[in-house]
Amino acid sequence: MGGKDGSRGYLYQTFASIFQALCLDNSFPSSSEKMCLIACNSENDKVDIALERNGNAVKSIQVKSSVNSFDRSAIIEWTNDLIKDDIGATECELFLIGQLAPSAIKFKNAIVVLQENNNDKTKLGNEYLKALS
Repeated sequence: MGGKDGSRGYLYQTFASIFQALCLDNSFPSSSEKMCLIACNSENDKVDIALERNGNAVKSIQVKSSVNSFDRSAIIEWTNDLIKDDIGATECELFLIGQLAPSAIKFKNAIVVLQENNNDKTKLGNEYLKALS
């Protein structure tokens, strides 16, 4: 990755940080809360943004951007990498800036339906089960 690409990546991380801050409830930040922006200290360097409350990480975020479409397998790989780079957060988020490939759209839709059904896979149709497998 060249300097131009790296600079653009940091700019996208900044936009994602601002977006995250705007989406938080009105009580953020207080004296016990903070947001670690860009290149948060994590063992495997996968956490770009971390939200902390009362000294504990509550959310770890990795930002990915591309002019190419994101495919399902890459999303799964990045998500697993973020989860493995454990900073003690109770929530992880992969923040994608770009377009989803058809396989990724099916995967995203299946996750939404699964969440709407309280993570009960027995309520999902075969198309959603296949996208999640």
